[in-house]
Amino acid sequence: MVRKIAAIALSVLGAASLNGCNPLIDAQMEEPEVCVTQNLHFPGAPIPGPSVTVTSNDKLSVPELPKEGGQTQLSETVKLTRGQLIAPPGSDLGFLSAFSITVPGLSQPLMSGQKQSTDRVITLDLATNDADLASLFTGNELMFSSSETGQISQQQSTVSLKTCLHAKAELGIQ
Repeated sequence: MVRKIAAIALSVLGAASLNGCNPLIDAQMEEPEVCVTQNLHFPGAPIPGPSVTVTSNDKLSVPELPKEGGQTQLSETVKLTRGQLIAPPGSDLGFLSAFSITVPGLSQPLMSGQKQSTDRVITLDLATNDADLASLFTGNELMFSSSETGQISQQQSTVSLKTCLHAKAELGIQ
């Protein structure tokens, strides 16, 4: 979506410069919310117990934003709007007591949550960090570490993570 708007903006800017219009023009694009769901795989606990923490490294991939080049000035902001942990079909998050995601470059977790009851829980809404993530992406990927704490079994576990982002880009050509 961002690429399409950037291409339109470049076409308009090119036409405007051919007609002798002001050479400084800005185009803005804002994506209200983009959601990505991905599976997270955790290793089994070496020694099962009531409060074991296991950690996994992964990446979040989103559609690539345009890059600055030539006479263009591009500013981007990417913020997390919500996160949710989802149990696999036919399962629940009963084993989980806490979950967090950390990103290199952020002092606070990107997302975190604690299960408040012992009831059967299928989803866990996560508290999110309001930091601008644009500078933390490498291309269209954001590297992160996730950890789950609870009564972790010795077998590998898989949960789904739904991540929703708000993206805004402003393109200027001089």
